[in-house]
Amino acid sequence: MKQVLTILFLFHFTFSFSQQKLIDSFLNEYNKSTVDTAKIDLILKVSEPLSDMSPQKAIFYGKAALKIAQTINDTHRESLLYNMIGQGYDQIGNMADAISNFNEGFKVATQCNNLADLAQLKLNLGVSYANIGNEKLAIEYYKSAEHYFQLLNDSIGLCKSDVDLSDAFYQLNNPDSSLYYIEKGMGISVKIKNYWLGYLYDNAAEAYFRKKDFGLAKDYANKSIAVAEKLSDLYILADDYLVLAKANLAIGDVANAALYANKGLSTAKQTNIKENLIDAYNIISQVFENQHKYEEALKYKTLYITVKDSVQSAINNNILQAYEYEKRDEEMAMIKADKLQKDAELKKQHAISVVILGTLLLVICISGYIFYSRNKLRNANRAIEKAYEEVNTKQQEIIKQNRELIWNNEQIKSQANHIEQLSNVKDRLFTIISHDLRAPLTTLKGILNLLAAGTITIEKFKTIVPNLLNSVSTTSELVDNLLQWSKSQLTGATIYSSNFDINELRVSWLTQKDGLVQRLRDKAPTWSLSDGIGSLVPHAMCQSLMGYSFLCPDMIGGGLDG
Repeated sequence: MKQVLTILFLFHFTFSFSQQKLIDSFLNEYNKSTVDTAKIDLILKVSEPLSDMSPQKAIFYGKAALKIAQTINDTHRESLLYNMIGQGYDQIGNMADAISNFNEGFKVATQCNNLADLAQLKLNLGVSYANIGNEKLAIEYYKSAEHYFQLLNDSIGLCKSDVDLSDAFYQLNNPDSSLYYIEKGMGISVKIKNYWLGYLYDNAAEAYFRKKDFGLAKDYANKSIAVAEKLSDLYILADDYLVLAKANLAIGDVANAALYANKGLSTAKQTNIKENLIDAYNIISQVFENQHKYEEALKYKTLYITVKDSVQSAINNNILQAYEYEKRDEEMAMIKADKLQKDAELKKQHAISVVILGTLLLVICISGYIFYSRNKLRNANRAIEKAYEEVNTKQQEIIKQNRELIWNNEQIKSQANHIEQLSNVKDRLFTIISHDLRAPLTTLKGILNLLAAGTITIEKFKTIVPNLLNSVSTTSELVDNLLQWSKSQLTGATIYSSNFDINELRVSWLTQKDGLVQRLRDKAPTWSLSDGIGSLVPHAMCQSLMGYSFLCPDMIGGGLDG
């Protein structure tokens, strides 16, 4: 690999030397020429190599040619010269003047409606804004340039705008959008076989690394290296080595990470591109830190901070000259070293403070946890006690309900016994009624049988008829009373009050038609259905069915027939 780098360096040196000879040749022709347009064209032909190798000369000759173009009112060449001057300022880091010249060139190109100039100026404006960290505005200019390149059907311009868009979205930490434009650019670059394919592979490697797909990152980095070696592009080579270093470091392969980081640093030093140097110093610092070589890690971390701050300082102070950057870098290196030492002390003190604070917080947390646990246990005990009280209450309610059930069962049994006693009374009542109905009917039947048999004479029968008629009438009234009583039970009885005289008789057989009160015998002071209070209603009903409308229960608990 060292041989390859040596060959590439020699090739780059030879190419630079030949470029310088070409620039000197064109500048000699420029000084000899007397034709204005020819002088401008000579400057424009060497604008790119002159901006790369000697941006100060590019600015000087560009301004001289610009005056000529303005004098002859050549707007096309005027816009191209503004673009050349802007690139020169961009190379020395003077972004304010670079953006100013690109904008002036865009105004002139708009007047002549030159789409190619408009596209290139928009693209360069995007690059300048990207260089000062305004990626969002850069993306707007890149997309505008892409639009012009599409109108021109300029595949190379489209490919370049896709490269810049992918890089801008990567800087905004949006690897998915970056990969979208990378794939677009690859499709164009493969067709036209231009040198932007190496940049696209490089950006793809960076994007996949950002997505933590380290396998694809390494694959695209190796593809980019293959293209960069053919083109002798040390910038792409440095960036690809650093991507491989980061990917290997991320998967724990510290040895390969160190190998590629050193290759990247060596290549980056040849190009002197600070962005690659920053990445190289940072990765090597991380490699040494993983190898527990903290002094070397600190050394490269200091270089990383120094170079990064110098780049940031260049962006923020873009009107400084190149030699001022070198002087400032030395001063900042010393300041950074001192700052690192102070930062180390501050970090140490901060760490001690954090440990003390952490210990206090831990004690507070433990105390709080103990308090919380005790409070939680106390609440749990209260909840258990409350639950126990509720259980006791429920048990008391159940006991009360059981007692009520027992009492209800006893009441049901008592009612059942009472019903059974009433049923017995009913049976006795019907037995009595049956006897009272049967006796008169049997008598009537017997007399009729005697009469039919001729055993009794008509004269004798006539003497019996009054008694017989009285017996039948009594029986009929008994039946009527029974019907009235049953009707009253079914439909309800209507009772009318009236005044009448009553008399009491102790013996009142066959006196139902008379207004007499039938006296019942004395009742015992019990609820017995035979001779106690419980027999009042059955006896009253029996008397009523027999035709005795009025009755008196006499004394209850009295003389008992005495």
